[in-house]
Amino acid sequence: GAVNVSYFGHSRFTFRQTKRFTFRSFAQFMTIAATSFLVNQVAYFYGLKWFGQTFYLPILAIVLVLVAFFTFIVSKFWVFARHEQANK
Repeated sequence: GAVNVSYFGHSRFTFRQTKRFTFRSFAQFMTIAATSFLVNQVAYFYGLKWFGQTFYLPILAIVLVLVAFFTFIVSKFWVFARHEQANK
């Protein structure tokens, strides 16, 4: 449910896609979503392990910002990239 809403929201509003739904772009989006989740969990785990519970809020903020940036960049240039063919 939430992944579908996120995919269609990003495709229509964030990246202004005009093409129809494709399984390829949805599969790429799912890959990015799963990878981002995994990176988020691992980075937060090791951040807490290395710096301790005292710094959980700054660690969380840093991890969330970096993962969001990564997700946006990869989505823009891979998942929702506009691959226009040159006129021949």
